[in-house]
Amino acid sequence: MPEELQKRYRRIAVLLIFSVLLPTGALATLSVFAQSRETDLILAEMEQNHYSVARAVCGRFDAELLSAEERIVRTANLFCPDEVTREGLEDFFGLLKRRHRLVQEVAFVSEDEEVVWPIDPFGVRVVGKTGRRPFVEPTDPKEIEIQKKAVESKMLLDRLERSGASDEEVERETRRIIKEVEDEEVVARARLMLAQVLLKRDAAEAQKVLRKVFNSSALVKGVPAALEAMLTYLDAGGKEKDNVARRAFKLLLDSAEMLKKPKFDALLARLKKHIKEGDLRYRSLERRLKALLSRWRMRRVVSDEIVPKIREYLKGVYDTRLRSRHIRRCIGKSRWEVYSYFAVERRLLYKEQRTRFVVVYRLNPEEVRSILLFVLNRTGPSGEPRLRVKLFGKVAFSDNVSAWQFSVRYEPPNAVVPLTVEVYSAQVARLRSWLLGRAVFNILLVVFFVILAGAGVLLVLRAVRREIDLARLRAEFVSSVSHELKTPLTSIMMFAEMLKEGRVRGRERLKRYSEIIAAESQRLFRMITNVLDLARIEEGRKQYQMQKTDMREVVRRSLAALSYHIASTGFTVETQFPDQPLQVFADPDALEQVTVNLLSNAIKYSRDEKWVGVRLEKRNSFAILEVEDHGIGIPENEKELVFERFYRTTISRASKSAGTGIGLNLVRTIVEAHGGKVEV
Repeated sequence: MPEELQKRYRRIAVLLIFSVLLPTGALATLSVFAQSRETDLILAEMEQNHYSVARAVCGRFDAELLSAEERIVRTANLFCPDEVTREGLEDFFGLLKRRHRLVQEVAFVSEDEEVVWPIDPFGVRVVGKTGRRPFVEPTDPKEIEIQKKAVESKMLLDRLERSGASDEEVERETRRIIKEVEDEEVVARARLMLAQVLLKRDAAEAQKVLRKVFNSSALVKGVPAALEAMLTYLDAGGKEKDNVARRAFKLLLDSAEMLKKPKFDALLARLKKHIKEGDLRYRSLERRLKALLSRWRMRRVVSDEIVPKIREYLKGVYDTRLRSRHIRRCIGKSRWEVYSYFAVERRLLYKEQRTRFVVVYRLNPEEVRSILLFVLNRTGPSGEPRLRVKLFGKVAFSDNVSAWQFSVRYEPPNAVVPLTVEVYSAQVARLRSWLLGRAVFNILLVVFFVILAGAGVLLVLRAVRREIDLARLRAEFVSSVSHELKTPLTSIMMFAEMLKEGRVRGRERLKRYSEIIAAESQRLFRMITNVLDLARIEEGRKQYQMQKTDMREVVRRSLAALSYHIASTGFTVETQFPDQPLQVFADPDALEQVTVNLLSNAIKYSRDEKWVGVRLEKRNSFAILEVEDHGIGIPENEKELVFERFYRTTISRASKSAGTGIGLNLVRTIVEAHGGKVEV
């Protein structure tokens, strides 16, 4: 394509892109942005409605919980004993728990920061290593002898333990002590030491020795000898394990006041190895253990964490409103517990003086959940949306939200207890689905219009390029026709001038020049006819005179018309015709024009091998005309293009062969008008 045409083509392409694709793309972007903005606004409005629902539930629940705590304060001020005693506090706190299930565990703290209640359940009773005083004024020689043997035996047992005596010596001495000494504590200790030795060689005998200590009330190293014997018996795999374990459990709980907490934990760990988890036979003992540990933990929490808060509270430094008098404690990764405290209105008599006291209680999670369910039944939404509520880090209420879409999560900043409300809605899912479908539809619609606009641009560019190519081909056609017309005219004018001036001598030369003039005239006539037929075909004015025609005669006339040209160029034409006439219903002049164009092309584009083959045959109901040459050939990718108007192959243009590019186009047009088909 010439450079000027390429520039024009680029300008047209850029103009179309800027005038069609860019506005379409901008509109598409604006449409998508507007759709996204609308979606965000609708979802934001729905989320605000859901936040309102969550805030309403949290506000109502908070009010109910504070109201319940106000009732606890009134009850405490009304029934609190005037004098602080253990029995009075037990009755008072029992009453408080019975009337208010929100109270789970209670503590009582004086203004001197002394935790009066609960009493520490571990190590309260300090007991000596013996159950009785070791040195008593003797009143009876026999009693003196008994005490003397007891003291000597204890010293012997201590020496055996410290010195690491052999098992034989330990067994011998302990058996002697058991037989001779009457002191219960010494005998129990000796039996325990003997059992430890016997376990190494005779477990059955060791278990018999241990069972004799089960009913002992003595203490060995601060631990009930019976408890130690039972645990050793269980460790040794003794019989009646469940019964022994239950007795050991009960004895351990009864002995908590004389055991330090670490020792209690160690003994409990030994006992737990022999108790099945969830065994109903231990339910009451488990409840006692739970209450015991709860009292101990309550005292520790109050002493370590709440007493400093109470100090500031009594001084009036902190806000005294009930909402502010709560302390949250995290136990584990996501579990919480909440403590509340308040001061008794009047001073109480304690240690012979009037003292201010503060009541501290731990909120019961089950009762808090009951208050939440009460609030949800009265003020919670019914149907849409649905809620899931977490209290103290655990799910306390869930309204079958598994199939619903999560919307919002709300955690009130100043709630009394750790509270999280999650709102789920089926409308959110439906709305998101509808908005997504609408957005996808709009995007697809925009994409369709963009593609449609792009396709239109491509079609316009293709049409423009086609017109530019057609203009180029027309220009080449005009140049080729001018050259093609000029060549025969030059020959005609030259030989006619020679004849006119009488410079031709001899009849043979005169005849030859006349034949040249006639041949060139026919050639000129054929070119003009082709051009005129092309014009008629473009205007739709081409008409054919259809009649019965012998194809053999058509081919012969065509060869006769080109006979001078064939002879002058030295070509050999090989023909193959059927013996019988090959009749077709067609315009003989049009078919002759087709045959002449095919033969002219075969002669024109042949190289050194000057041979042309013409075959005519009948195949089924069609007359087949084949023209074969050994010329320059046609590239495979241009075989369909050679029938286009004004088209010339790259090989023909490179060889600079003469031609107009309309011959084969006329051939195809005429053949197809007769219901035929032409192919290379």
